[in-house]
Amino acid sequence: MIRIIGVLASILAPVGAESEPIHAMSPAGIDAYLEQLQSKNLSFSARLAQVVNRSLGTPYFNGPLGEGPAGKYDQDPLVDFSRV
Repeated sequence: MIRIIGVLASILAPVGAESEPIHAMSPAGIDAYLEQLQSKNLSFSARLAQVVNRSLGTPYFNGPLGEGPAGKYDQDPLVDFSRV
């Protein structure tokens, strides 16, 4: 049981010294974070756990996504990491 807890703690610990939440990062910061995470050669589930951990606390917003700048009805972005 103690070994499982240790493994979970290492998976959920943020990569790198900084632990700025993803919703507060710039697009370039998000790119750099994901590149750094990919370079660690972690399993998919470990990388997913890292991203989920850094996404906790993301503000909620009614209808944050749209069809993108070329959308016919809703030009909001296709992806928005600052809100969900």
